[in-house]
Amino acid sequence: MPNRSLPTIESLMESEDAQSSTKAVGFILHRNQYATRLQRKSWNYLMTLDDLRVIHLTRSNLLDRYVSEVRLRHNKQWNSGNPRLYISPDELLSEFRTIRQQEEYARRWFDGLAAFEINYENHLLNNFETALYSIQDFLGLALEELTPQKEKLNYKPHHELIINYEELRRYFRMTEWSEHFNYRYEALQ
Repeated sequence: MPNRSLPTIESLMESEDAQSSTKAVGFILHRNQYATRLQRKSWNYLMTLDDLRVIHLTRSNLLDRYVSEVRLRHNKQWNSGNPRLYISPDELLSEFRTIRQQEEYARRWFDGLAAFEINYENHLLNNFETALYSIQDFLGLALEELTPQKEKLNYKPHHELIINYEELRRYFRMTEWSEHFNYRYEALQ
């Protein structure tokens, strides 16, 4: 349930009073959420702000990201056990390509803005404290020690979560995506 005491992006766009009394607004815009009219209107509004700051979160492990997304879609929450999944190789290849294209699109879109790109695996997962200090510095905030409120929920390795994992490994063996199917790489996640 949203906290009604906080202004929404819609109320900021429509009210000069809300704009003048609001010091900062933060929200998450996922890579696939540019499509609706309200989201486009919101983004167009944000682009008019002189002090806009963008944090662009990327993922190295696209398979891990995809498995999390599929589990969320099927279970409506991230922490709901570890049901085994079947993943279509062609669908996964399309998804990998789409993600990378959307990341490049976002980089071009953010060109010229105050933007900070951070990678989930390299920065937040493996070096959380340093990453958060960097983000706070980028946002011009006083540096504070913060602790994560969420934890990584994909505890099982991919080969235990995905029914056709070996089929996927063979399918992607000689591609630029093969590193996502390496047991050693997976163990680092």
